[in-house]
Amino acid sequence: MEHCLDCCSPLMAYGLKRLARGLASSRQGARQGFAAAFAATLGHSAAAATEQSSAPLKQPFVSAAGVLALLEACLEVTGSMSGADQRDALLGRVFGLAGLARSGLVTACPAADVSSGSMRGVAVVSSQLVGLLQRKSFLRESAAAALVELLQDLSTQQMEQVLSQAPQLSSLIQTSPAAATPELLFLVLRLWHNLPRQHLQRCQLLPQLPPGAYPPPQQFWLQPSAVDRSAVAPAAAAVFSAKHVQELVPCLLATSASNPRLHPAWGCLLALLVPGFVPVKLAEEQQDSRAQQRRTAPDSQHVSNLWHHFIDSVCLSSSHERKALALQLLQLLLPVMTPETVAVLLSKPVLGCLGTALRNQDSYLHATGKKCMDRLNTCVEHSLLTKDNPA
Repeated sequence: MEHCLDCCSPLMAYGLKRLARGLASSRQGARQGFAAAFAATLGHSAAAATEQSSAPLKQPFVSAAGVLALLEACLEVTGSMSGADQRDALLGRVFGLAGLARSGLVTACPAADVSSGSMRGVAVVSSQLVGLLQRKSFLRESAAAALVELLQDLSTQQMEQVLSQAPQLSSLIQTSPAAATPELLFLVLRLWHNLPRQHLQRCQLLPQLPPGAYPPPQQFWLQPSAVDRSAVAPAAAAVFSAKHVQELVPCLLATSASNPRLHPAWGCLLALLVPGFVPVKLAEEQQDSRAQQRRTAPDSQHVSNLWHHFIDSVCLSSSHERKALALQLLQLLLPVMTPETVAVLLSKPVLGCLGTALRNQDSYLHATGKKCMDRLNTCVEHSLLTKDNPA
């Protein structure tokens, strides 16, 4: 490990090692703090690597390969460690790799220059994250988020090079819907815009788009209202077609494991389903502008496909966690439905579930059911809906 820090001063070498070891700390928010400091420190090295062409004397004090060796040495997982220590070390690795991705050091190094025909550093980091994602279920969501952070800014040409050098990632993208995890659905949706054509054809989690249609741009996932709805309408129609929703059912059911928190994959799906989707709580904080209160209702057929093939047919005939997921989605979609189409959500299975939950105060779903009724009452009294797009 020491040779990887040869360009660092003794104080900097000590600081990096201390930050890397701190990533394994499970005390309150220590891991997040160490990861933020780690990413910020590596960001300075990335800036030096970027400026190297204009200032030859300014050298990065650590390389991406050096950071990987540092994480390997400081967060080693051995069989003699307790289960809790192994968990903390593995989480530390994910946070360390996420910090490396956020710092930009991997793509700032000359080896990551697309003109040189090599994206080896990005491929190595991607492979390590995929290995962690597949190793333990509690690592999946963090590892998927780190992969998005690492890969979302790449061009299609760069992404093709990464996939050719990271067979694990390429194989993961081709996973069938029946075997896919919600984290994989989140990953492919966020990377839809830069996946090469041949990989899109083999990715069963993403629908095939009609000729002339394009995937949603990267900006759409970050700020849906900033992208013209017509640009993503073909993708939304393909994702929420009856056939594709049925194929995604096993993957969507698995999102209930994150209860009571809504899985990030639903953030992507709701952005596609609801034009300019904004969570209700955020909208309630923005009462000063009528334009911010006005929303466009989603396509009724898209909502109907999702509700019939997933909520009514599967979710509400299953476990309490999956019923809770259905009621969470009901709360989110009620404020953006028009009076004419709200009956799609208030189906007979949904009303039956609500009635059962509200009758029994000891029910697991009683509190969630009360929230749904409060939301319904609010929507009736103060509608925030517009049937047609005012734009």
